Amino acid sequence: MDEIEHMLKMDWLVWLPQDILAKVDRATMANSLEARSPFLDRDLVEFALRLPWQWHFDGMRGKRLLKDALGARVPDFVWRRRKQGFASPVSHWMRGRLGEALEAMCVPGEGGCLSSTGLQSLLQAHRAGRADHGQALWVAYSYLQWRATLAAAR
Repeated sequence: MDEIEHMLKMDWLVWLPQDILAKVDRATMANSLEARSPFLDRDLVEFALRLPWQWHFDGMRGKRLLKDALGARVPDFVWRRRKQGFASPVSHWMRGRLGEALEAMCVPGEGGCLSSTGLQSLLQAHRAGRADHGQALWVAYSYLQWRATLAAAR
């Protein structure tokens, strides 16, 4: 078994069930959803694992068989786009209700180590679409929520 074939099998045996599928399972169960993974059909997986690994790749690009099989049935932009992880749409949330909640928490002198003026500035630039400060705003929101919870518990 060569190195690439070994890596593929390790992905199937370790990374997929112990990482990706576990995360999907927790996220869907927490929201009363049922997720399906059609490419994990037992017969399909067994078939794919019997194929030479070289058939799975086109140079450094994967999903060769899938692209060949589906061809023109899937729009070209789907094949060209980058991978997307399981990230939450924090940037979008910060332009809506979560941003409003954060703005309400920006009381001068009550943000601990955060500058309410600086935070307001980041939030305004983010909402106006001049920059994407979603992750930084999320961290600030989490911190301010933690401070509020801590203060309420005292």
